[in-house]
Amino acid sequence: MAADADMMRKVASLKRIALLACMVHVARTRARDDLAEMFCKRMASVTKLAKAELAELREREAEISERLIISYRSVLGCLDPRSSETADAAAALRRARRVVEDAGGFDAQLAEIEAVSAHHANNYMPLVEKHRRRDRATMFAFTSVVGLEATSADRSVLDAVEHAVAHAHLTRSMVPTAPELSLRGPARTAWPVPGKP
Repeated sequence: MAADADMMRKVASLKRIALLACMVHVARTRARDDLAEMFCKRMASVTKLAKAELAELREREAEISERLIISYRSVLGCLDPRSSETADAAAALRRARRVVEDAGGFDAQLAEIEAVSAHHANNYMPLVEKHRRRDRATMFAFTSVVGLEATSADRSVLDAVEHAVAHAHLTRSMVPTAPELSLRGPARTAWPVPGKP
C-alpha cells in the first residue's frame, strides 16, 4: 500500500497481481469493519434517544399517576360501603361517575392508564422504532451488503434479521409472525461473487 507506481512497476507481474488482490481484500475487510462499527454506533445512539425519551415519559407519567390516584381515591370514597353517604347505591354510583367525569372522563382516564402501563418495567423498546425510522432503508441496505454469520449455534438473531429483510417491502407497523427459530448452518455471505450479478 505504501509503494508508488514506479516501485510497483519493478515488481514481477504475478506478484503485483497477488499484492493488489491482497490490498483489495484488506480494503474490503476494513470497509466492512467500518460499516459494522458505524452501524453499532448508530444503534447505540438510537437506543440512547429511546432511553432519554423513556425518562421524560416517566416524569410525565409520575404526574399522571398522581392525578389517577387522587381520582381513584375519590371514586373509592363515593363507593365505600362503610360511609353513610353510600346508603343509596344509585346515588353513590352517580357521585363516582361525576368524579370520573370531572377528572377528564372515562376515555381520558383509560388512555392515561394505558400510557402509564405501556412503559412498565423500563421497557424502552417500543420507543426505539420511532427513532430508527429514518435509518430504516440504510439498515436494510447494510444487512444486504455485509455478510452476517452466527458466532455460536444460536441463530435466533440472524433468523430475526432474515425475517425482517424478507418483509422490508411492507410499510405497515406489523409483519407476519416469524416461523420457528432453527439451528441451520452459517448464514450465506451477501457479498457478490465475481462474474455473477
